[in-house]
This record gives sequence, structure tokens and C-alpha cells, in this order.
Amino acid sequence: RYYTHTHALQPERMANTVSKDLAKRQTALNKLLDNKELLTRMFADSLSDNDIAYLQKQPFYVFAYDKDTLSFWNSNIVLADCNAAGKGQLTVLHHPGGVSLQECITVNSQQRLTVLFPIVIQYSLENDYLKSHYAAADYIPISTQILSAPVKGSIAVNSANGQLLFYLQFHKQDIQHWTPDAVMIWLIIAALLFSVSWLQLIIIKVVQQRSPLFGFLLTFCVLA
Repeated sequence: RYYTHTHALQPERMANTVSKDLAKRQTALNKLLDNKELLTRMFADSLSDNDIAYLQKQPFYVFAYDKDTLSFWNSNIVLADCNAAGKGQLTVLHHPGGVSLQECITVNSQQRLTVLFPIVIQYSLENDYLKSHYAAADYIPISTQILSAPVKGSIAVNSANGQLLFYLQFHKQDIQHWTPDAVMIWLIIAALLFSVSWLQLIIIKVVQQRSPLFGFLLTFCVLA
């Protein structure tokens, strides 16, 4: 467990965590896009309560536009719409609610979707329950910068198909250092005591079957 936590806090691993998180969100979007009937109801303003509940649980913000009229949205954190230059591209969007990866999707000549995949969720007022954080994992330092161009020490974040999305610049002084809690310490002590007891039993058995000298040598080898 200690190794797992320490390994996860390495900059390369945290960048990979962000990549995997965005890939899962894109997979969820693809599932929605495959549901043609739901898309039709979304633009026709004929969604059922179950439809709305389903869309609100999605790990992304979606905004459906019929021509220039907003037909549906599942978030009030931000209002997003793609400009002509952004269609068909994945771009980083900074907004009052944080930072998101924006994808613009043309459904047909009149209908389009603007989708935001949260990267950073930011709160203007924070407390013990509301803290700004990276959507992929709360242990990623909030001071980590999202860059459009590489700088020394930055790490690339790619999409599931290998497309370069952005770069992350970590600040070493802000990376958490995981320390074992009381439960972990007691488990380590218990494991050590069990190991010592097990070795002691083996040595006693060897002494009984062979000789005290052999048992002494075995004990010396174990301790060394």
C-alpha cells in the first residue's frame, strides 16, 4: 500500500491518471452519441425524468444547440458554445468553474453539441467540504499548471487515441508525501512479529532435528 501511494504521487503517474480519467469521460460521451433516440429527444425537448437523471450523472457537461438555440444543458456551472474555428477540435477552456477540455460535435446541419470534460474543478469560495481539485484525483496538487506548449519538466497529456491535448507542469514542493497512518503502522508491526515468530519456529525445528551449532549458524545468517 505504501508503494502504491508513493508511486501514484510521481508526476509521470499523476499525468497518466489525468489521461486515463479523460479517456473514461470520452468513452462515456461515445456511449451517449451512440444513443440516437436519446439525442433526438434531447433536441426535441421531450426528455423523460429518467433521461434527465441519466444525463445529469454523466462525467461531462453537455450543451445541445438547435441552430443557435440552447435546447438542453446538464450543468449550470458554465455556459459553453463552440465558435466556428473550434468545431471538430479538442481545446482547453478556462472558465469560472475551473478548466475543461472542450469538444465540439456537429450532429447535423442544424444541431450541434458542445461538451466539456472537467480537468480542474474550481470553487470561488472554499470550505472543508468544497475544495478546488483536479477531477482525476484529489491528490494532484491544485497548483499544477495546464499548458498549451511544453516547458522544461512539463509532461504531455494525450487522448485515448494518442492525440496531444496539453501539458502539465508540476511543482515538486506542492506534491504530497504519503505517510502511513496508525492502522498501516500496526499492520507492519504485526507482520514483523509474525515473521519473527515463524522464523523462530523453523530454527527450533532445525535445532531439534540437527544440532545447536547448525541452529546458531542459521540464526546468524537470518539476522545478517
